[in-house]
Amino acid sequence: MTDPMITTIYGPKFTAKSSIALTWPTPIAYYDLELGGPRAWKWKQLVDAGKALRPRRVSIPVKSLTKRWAKLEGHIQAWIDLQELLEKDYEDDAIQTIVFDTGTKIRQMAIDSFLEFRQNQAGDRDKKTLDVSEYAEPNRRTEETMTGPKRAGKNLVVVYHDTDEYLPKLDEDGKVVKDAAGNIIREQTGKRIPDGYKQAGDDSDWILWTSMEVRKYTNAKGVETRGPVPTAEVYKSPYGLDFFGKKWDWATYEMVMEGPRALGRV
Repeated sequence: MTDPMITTIYGPKFTAKSSIALTWPTPIAYYDLELGGPRAWKWKQLVDAGKALRPRRVSIPVKSLTKRWAKLEGHIQAWIDLQELLEKDYEDDAIQTIVFDTGTKIRQMAIDSFLEFRQNQAGDRDKKTLDVSEYAEPNRRTEETMTGPKRAGKNLVVVYHDTDEYLPKLDEDGKVVKDAAGNIIREQTGKRIPDGYKQAGDDSDWILWTSMEVRKYTNAKGVETRGPVPTAEVYKSPYGLDFFGKKWDWATYEMVMEGPRALGRV
C-alpha cells in the first residue's frame, strides 16, 4: 500500500485524461463537475461493478447567457454542497481515490462562490469581478480543497484543461517591462500548463501531460493498425528525477507505479 498522492493529469481535449484517472485504485469517488465522465473508457464497466466507481454530482448554476454581469445566485450553495460531499468521502474508509474532473471547474467554483458572497454584502450587489486583493480567499478555498483528500488518506487525481503559460516580459537587463499605464507586460512562454490553479505543480506528487499521437500500433486483438494513440508523459514524480520524461501509451496507474516498485522506491 503506497502513501496517498496527488496526481495532476492535464493536456488538450480528447487525450484520455479522464480515462487515465479511472485506472487509479478503487473505489473511486468521481466528482464529475463538467458531466463528461461517462465518455471515459471503463466508466460503465466500473459503474456496473457495484461500488468501484461512485459518481458525485454538484448542481452548479448556469450563468446568464444574455446578461454578462448578472447577479450570481446559487454558487455559494454549490460550494457548500461540494464540501459536504467531500467530508463524507473523507470519512468513508472504503474510498481509495478521489477524482476532480476538472480542477479548472473547482477553481472557478471557489471564485464564483466568493464573488456571490461579496455581491451579497451591502453596497456590492453590482460588483462584477473580484479585485486582485480579494483573490486570497478563493486561493485559500482552492488550496484546502486540493490538499484535503491527501490529508484524509486518499489519493487525489485532478484532471485539468490546459492553457498557455504567460510570464512577465523582461528587458535586456532582466527587469520587468511595463506599459505606459504601469501594468506589467506578459508574454507567452510556449509552454502549456494546467488551467485554473497556479499551485497545481507545487501540490502534486505526479504530473502527467497527455497528448494524442497518430501512428501505427498493435490493437487489443494483436493486429497492427494505424490510428490515434493516447500518451502520457511524466513532468514530475515523487520517486526521482530519472522518471522525468517517461512516456506510456494507454497509460494506467499500474504502469505509472511499475518503475518505482521495480526499483524498490515504494
